[in-house]
Amino acid sequence: MEDFNYPKMNRNKSLEHYYSGDEDWHKMVEMAKNDFWIKSEYQLELLKSVNSQEDIAMVIFAKKRNNSLKWILNESNPLDGLKPVDCLNDPTLILRLREALMRMPMI
Repeated sequence: MEDFNYPKMNRNKSLEHYYSGDEDWHKMVEMAKNDFWIKSEYQLELLKSVNSQEDIAMVIFAKKRNNSLKWILNESNPLDGLKPVDCLNDPTLILRLREALMRMPMI
């Protein structure tokens, strides 16, 4: 397992407690937008699937590319067993999703 230089996690705390902050998130979004986002049909379908939350769609696509639509519908260990789409309507779970995405390596 790679060391991403993040603080050691307490098993009783979820990722949102370790949120890196909006500044880091916005840097990730800008990178995803500039390097990967071309508004392809697939990307627009992803955008629709994440309730038009463009920042989240951009980063998911940058991390998961053509596996994005499949990934958002599957349970994820970093999200404590939730599906990414289950995190989209709750501000706390959005922070959990953002932090999970920021920690993921690019494929």
